[in-house]
Amino acid sequence: MTMSQALDYPVSVYYSLGSSLALYPADWTGAYSGNLEFAIGETSKETQINIIGDTRLEIFEYIRLGLYGVTNEGNELVLASSSYAEIEIINDDPAELTFHVGQQNKVALMLSNDWINEIISVTPESKPSWLRTGVEMEELPAIPGFYFYVNGLSANPDESLIDETGEFTVQLHSISGELLTEMPITYTLVEGDRDLDGVPNPEDIFPDNPRGATDDDADGIGDEWENEYFGNTTTATESSNSDTDGLLDIEEFDLGTNPNNEDTDNDEVNDDVDLYPLDQNNW
Repeated sequence: MTMSQALDYPVSVYYSLGSSLALYPADWTGAYSGNLEFAIGETSKETQINIIGDTRLEIFEYIRLGLYGVTNEGNELVLASSSYAEIEIINDDPAELTFHVGQQNKVALMLSNDWINEIISVTPESKPSWLRTGVEMEELPAIPGFYFYVNGLSANPDESLIDETGEFTVQLHSISGELLTEMPITYTLVEGDRDLDGVPNPEDIFPDNPRGATDDDADGIGDEWENEYFGNTTTATESSNSDTDGLLDIEEFDLGTNPNNEDTDNDEVNDDVDLYPLDQNNW
């Protein structure tokens, strides 16, 4: 903070910092409030704010700074006026999204609930023909905020789009239509991967099961899953039931349960009769 002129007596300026889209301590830390003490002749003082980096795709964030009067060493008010400023945290994370050809994709941009009444859009001139956007917002479970959804490729996929790259722009407008900010987003289209296991659908033997992608022994059980639980691909077969819980190993592969534990979620209800074998609180 800088004073316009030096004084011939010491003064103190009380300041406070508050969250305005930027959340404390998730986005920043530092002294929430305090006094800046100016000695005789001093015109500049500093207080430190630590910015916490993250990789969330966010449009903007601010910290609100308030200055509340100037007092002398006798704690007498010299200047009663207050002033405010906003410190902008620049989002320098790469705004890059990946869409999978051949399946619906839902991508969320996080915004603070302070902006729930604003209008979010994608500029028509930058919007790819396959991209759909929505203003559906949903409260985040852990962080106060809302999602803005971007959807794409929900039907009639064009395989020629694979490896296409491009850019579209997300804009935030006020209710009156004033443009508040905008953010360019780069996208890449890749081969469809319905179960999001990193293996494209055409190469995935189990495209809807993320627990396996290959089946070299053709037993209907993913090799990756077999190696994880048995250390080989021969122990589990189409008819084996390793933990004797009433579920065949092939059924445990489909359900995601542990083939070596008759009660995967440890709720004292065996997997074969447990309607929710992966949820300890339900059975």
